[in-house]
Amino acid sequence: MSPATAADLPPELIDDVVRWFCCDKLQNLGLYGDWLGACKQELGLFSLTCRHWARRCRFHIFQDLTLRTREDLDTFLEFIDPPVKVKPTMIDCLLQLNISYSGPWLEPWLHHVYAGMAKRGKKAVQVLYERGIALHLSGVYRRQDSVANDTYAPTSWCEGLPRSLPGSMFPIIKLKLCDLHFHSTMELLRLVQSIPELHELHCTRLKFDRNMPPQYTNRHRRAQNFLYLLQVTECGSSYDDLDLVFWITHVQAPHGFYKPLLQGSFSQWDVLHEVARAICGPSILKRIRLRPQKLLNPPECDLIVEMLESDEVTSHEVEISVQSHPDSSVSAAIKSMAFRFFRQLKIDDVSSMDWRAIEQAALDMRPQEKVRIYVYGLPVFEWLLDAVSSGKILPRICHPRRVEILYGSPLVKGFITAEKILRAPSIYSVDGQTVQLKRPQIIRLAECADDKKKQAFLREVLASSQDKLQQAQIDRAPTSSRGIAVVLPNLHPP
Repeated sequence: MSPATAADLPPELIDDVVRWFCCDKLQNLGLYGDWLGACKQELGLFSLTCRHWARRCRFHIFQDLTLRTREDLDTFLEFIDPPVKVKPTMIDCLLQLNISYSGPWLEPWLHHVYAGMAKRGKKAVQVLYERGIALHLSGVYRRQDSVANDTYAPTSWCEGLPRSLPGSMFPIIKLKLCDLHFHSTMELLRLVQSIPELHELHCTRLKFDRNMPPQYTNRHRRAQNFLYLLQVTECGSSYDDLDLVFWITHVQAPHGFYKPLLQGSFSQWDVLHEVARAICGPSILKRIRLRPQKLLNPPECDLIVEMLESDEVTSHEVEISVQSHPDSSVSAAIKSMAFRFFRQLKIDDVSSMDWRAIEQAALDMRPQEKVRIYVYGLPVFEWLLDAVSSGKILPRICHPRRVEILYGSPLVKGFITAEKILRAPSIYSVDGQTVQLKRPQIIRLAECADDKKKQAFLREVLASSQDKLQQAQIDRAPTSSRGIAVVLPNLHPP
């Protein structure tokens, strides 16, 4: 009998092994492709096993690629059209092409991307137009001195960009700008408007000679776009970042994909801005996401303002759902308004929020549904229970029951409402004895899925209280000459 080879293994088993080593990270394609390197090294070792394993790993290795130099581009073009045909081809595997450039702009080469792929046939060019490019530019241009004879001058918008971006040659769907210097925020807006296919914009440590206009205006050029995500990091103070995010989103988003919902009939930008400032806090990252729901009739759009601790960890967010009216002359309605406080959020962050501004915004927006506050951390939930019940926060919308606080416990499915905890009794009976619970214990009891678990929890609390009572008796008991406590029996039982 011939020895078994890798080809004898079921393809599904090999695919499961490959996906396990990918850790599902390769599914999160996008602008940040550098962290995929470790996974690709593992897959490269698998590929050396045999040709059968190499074919199964090929898709995961080549589905997300990053070009950083002209040499990377030349190597990439050679792989597209190799002398030995291998299936699946790199073009069949490629889902996301990233271009990342950092440092002095010595020689422009972005235009060679389209020219080189056009020579490889229509299928290669089709990848550019159907899937677009994620472009990352970081501190690209540095002027040495005022009299230097620079061959490649910067654009008039920014001292860190080439004279023209190749947006007319291939669509840029994701743009990340880092450590660049713009003459004004208006120039950044013009750059966004010059890329009509742009879906995502990430700005990090941008500097401006002049700040944004003090008020929103509709006099800007209305360029169609698909912008739905904008993230700003360290472009000023915490509020400066938030203002920049809102300014660009307010000006640009209504003129493209979201025009039916967010243009003339939507007048709540200022109110949403105030809510975002009220919950802003010291978070590093500010991000606005627009999520369309075109399948609904009438169509809806969710506007989500996120405060993040990192690119992958959201601290808290506010979300409103905008619903259009069949009559375009009628203002769009606010269907719902929701806050989400995740486990990373601390009590100090919540207590320092401007709850008066949050309450006033809820009154101004008048959502059709209750204002909902989703809490995923137990300490924050307990603080909200005390603050709401004492009237410290949201007094004008709590009494008419126009707000609902929900705790997302990891121990139960669904949510536990604050009203359920506040109305729950504090005294329970188990095994013929009475148990009095404090508020944290009432929450813990609500997390029990069935009566059996509730009874077990009450017995645990009862045993703990009896142990504490016995210990207190020992502490109060008289001591002998040797220092040993003597517990006297109760001669008169009740």
